[in-house]
Amino acid sequence: MLHDRIGLAGLIAAVVVGASGTGALAQDEPADEEARQVERLQSVTDEGDWHGTWTYVNRNEQMMLWVDTQGEMPRVKVQYFSLTSPEAFQTDWDGSATYELGKEPATFHMNITAGDANRVHGTWLWDVQFSSAGRTERGVFTLYRVGDGRQLAIDFSEYEKVQRRGEKVSRYSGPASWYFKKVSKRHVLWQEVF
Repeated sequence: MLHDRIGLAGLIAAVVVGASGTGALAQDEPADEEARQVERLQSVTDEGDWHGTWTYVNRNEQMMLWVDTQGEMPRVKVQYFSLTSPEAFQTDWDGSATYELGKEPATFHMNITAGDANRVHGTWLWDVQFSSAGRTERGVFTLYRVGDGRQLAIDFSEYEKVQRRGEKVSRYSGPASWYFKKVSKRHVLWQEVF
């Protein structure tokens, strides 16, 4: 039994050392944005279609996009649910929502500015402000399908997130991408998926 524990401890140590060594090498290499862009574009596909329900999930949040292609340009409706705070909202088909968080008004806008069968372009604004804290996200994005056409990438060519806590303000700006998975060709209810 002791031998198994030592073996397990050694294995864990080797994995940790190996993982940290790999991470250090990856961090030392300069990021090549052009190569990343080429890699992303190589996986772009015209397979599949926009219409239906798409989901994004991580450990902090769940998001659902309903995409409608009945008009001249695709329309998007968004539902968001935080797993770490009481923040939740659902937009209208114009991609806009005004909601309350801690009795303060908050707004979200995912505005579609152009689109066709394979690309959708738009702007993103998410603003939540309190007297002592706040968060604002702004961006310009392109949606495109990847892989077999059942994955959707929202790729921000411009993205900025500003967070304020008291007098301290932190900013992130740069590229950002999220990937959604198509769960249905129809518009399903949130409760059917989550």
